[in-house]
Amino acid sequence: MQEKAAAEAESIRRDAREEAVKVREEAMARAREKVAAEKERQMGRAREEARLELLRLRNEVFSRAFGAAGERVQAMRSSPSYPAVARRLAGEAIGLAGGSALVLHVDPRDRALFEDILADLGRNCDVAADLEGSGGLTVTTRDGKLLVTNTLDSRLSRAREVLKGEIFSILYGG
Repeated sequence: MQEKAAAEAESIRRDAREEAVKVREEAMARAREKVAAEKERQMGRAREEARLELLRLRNEVFSRAFGAAGERVQAMRSSPSYPAVARRLAGEAIGLAGGSALVLHVDPRDRALFEDILADLGRNCDVAADLEGSGGLTVTTRDGKLLVTNTLDSRLSRAREVLKGEIFSILYGG
């Protein structure tokens, strides 16, 4: 009977050890799953932070590039090439507006230049020195129903929007 009791006690201990091993293995598996999930969560957060930082840096480079272009636009009026640029801007805007009852809105500093351009073009348009900016002009019909903006600032702004994707693609490969 003692042998039977000892064998039964040993069987209980063995079952208990096996159960303890099983419980420990299950606990370890759950812990590994939790660690893996936490690792993946942290890696995902790190990837997102890196992606956002890269995007911020790309935008910063893009903004600096267009900031430099903006500085060049600001300096254009004092450039020897400005009269030719102004002539081209006027020709484009007047051509788009069409008709003869037009008003050129220019910066007061450019009034004489645009009056000379109109004379050279043989156009009889009013010139209003009521525009402030880096250069260029806005053309309206006298009745105000049509507006054509062809300023250096507006062209730079349009270029910025149109070229942003292309510039990012060239600079960063996609």
